[in-house]
Amino acid sequence: MGEALAVPDGTVVMPLFNPRDLTDMKPGLPDGGPFSIAAGEIAPGTRSAIHVLPRSTQVTVVLSGTLTVRMRGLADASPYTLRLGAREACLTLPGERLQFGNETDTPVHVLYVVAPPYRAEVDVKGDIIGEDAVLLDGWDAP
Repeated sequence: MGEALAVPDGTVVMPLFNPRDLTDMKPGLPDGGPFSIAAGEIAPGTRSAIHVLPRSTQVTVVLSGTLTVRMRGLADASPYTLRLGAREACLTLPGERLQFGNETDTPVHVLYVVAPPYRAEVDVKGDIIGEDAVLLDGWDAP
């Protein structure tokens, strides 16, 4: 598992398989393969920034805890809320707005599967300096 990274949306992500890892395991895959997988932790009382993955589909699987998910699809007039427990999942399509929250007093652990692969650029200190996710100021932000 990769190092735990505090990401700009306010959560913690630990890469499991990223494009570089997949290319190392199976040389010749274009762009490192068809997907990426990461584990995540959302601390109690945390709400991520509203964000969107413009080019990727994401499946978020709850491993433990209760995750509050707010989403707004491309055709939705307003956001809607899902509450997911262990072994439940949600699907976010490219361009849909997404926000994770943990309204409980225990951490929520999740698994993210993203296709095409999620990309983040990290500097030599381990700080994220560029990534696929676009952070938004609100549900109606362009």
